[in-house]
Amino acid sequence: MGLSPTYSRLLQVPEHRIVILPPGEPIGVAGLKTGIIFIVAKWSGASQIAFRTLNAVLAEIADLHDLKLYVADTDEEPAEQFIIQSGMIPSGGGETFWVKDGVLVAEMANYNDQKKSTLREHTLNVLYRE
Repeated sequence: MGLSPTYSRLLQVPEHRIVILPPGEPIGVAGLKTGIIFIVAKWSGASQIAFRTLNAVLAEIADLHDLKLYVADTDEEPAEQFIIQSGMIPSGGGETFWVKDGVLVAEMANYNDQKKSTLREHTLNVLYRE
């Protein structure tokens, strides 16, 4: 899976920060140092709004250090299982997970520009938390 043209147009961070997770493979966080996992639902307007909002927040942060934005497709079984195992219900709402040193530290879904401050807080937390 690559980013669809719709999602590619919403990118506001350099492409080298984007990692497309392979379809069909389990999503693991244990090996991730600093990252955000975003579950894309190509068919969902809510997912597109969340992706746009997340990208806007990331673009506003001066130094993202080594942060990566991992993208998985909600229509793939491993992504759905990852969402369920995290305690969320798959909704196509741009489920987003912040990871620091192999541990999920925050999650959100179905958000928009009104939640930018929360997105910024979660992101700064994975960037600067000891």
